[in-house]
Amino acid sequence: MVLRVSSAAGTSVFRKPTAASAYSWCWCVLALALTGCVTSSDNLVGQGPADTADTVERAAVAAERDARLMALDTFTVKGSLGFWDEKQNATASITWQESAEQRDILLVAPLGIGRLRVLQTGATARLEQGSDAVVTGTDAGVLLGRALGLGTPIPLQAVSEWIRGLPGKQASNVVRDQQGRLERLRWQDNFGGRWNARVLRYQTVGNEGLPALVTASSSAGNVRLALSNWEFDLSAAGPETPENRGSPSPERLGIPGR
Repeated sequence: MVLRVSSAAGTSVFRKPTAASAYSWCWCVLALALTGCVTSSDNLVGQGPADTADTVERAAVAAERDARLMALDTFTVKGSLGFWDEKQNATASITWQESAEQRDILLVAPLGIGRLRVLQTGATARLEQGSDAVVTGTDAGVLLGRALGLGTPIPLQAVSEWIRGLPGKQASNVVRDQQGRLERLRWQDNFGGRWNARVLRYQTVGNEGLPALVTASSSAGNVRLALSNWEFDLSAAGPETPENRGSPSPERLGIPGR
């Protein structure tokens, strides 16, 4: 059928589409839609096999690195701790000792908190501060956050992983650099607190890159850890490897930060 429409501008001719032309038009629309889907998918997963292989390789490097760092679970590290919120801003020296049995954190500041020590042994937590009565509980992070006046628990288990460059199991939005080292993450504690942690600087300790500067912030408070001296218990560093096999290393190794 041909439809003619006359106007001052002239006569236009419209033809009724046939079944064949309608069929071809539908296929064109479908092809365009599929092309758009492929383009969006490529933006998400990479530009091709080379990018996919690179992603797999980076994941393998990160997993290997994390396995090495998890084996360093008995250590002593020293440095400084900064903590602040809307009401205060303070710093203290910190000595963090950790083993499979106990976490022992000592803070010393000339003013304010003075000398504060918090310990976690199993399900028992203990806080000692100057001549004050000893405070006990089940979570050292709760006791420490309260003692520092931050109004939120300090996630000590998570911080223990962050200062070694580990994201931990509860982390999300984990970002790593080209070498597989942790850069930043998000973390939520069991009390509903949300933390954003960042590793701002690394240092070489032995043959490993470990964090030198770590920050963690939440809506209730902020923590900054500058780490300068590490000491590892080699007897608890895991199974023998080709690097340490047959080498009569001392029981403990002290390595100053750089």
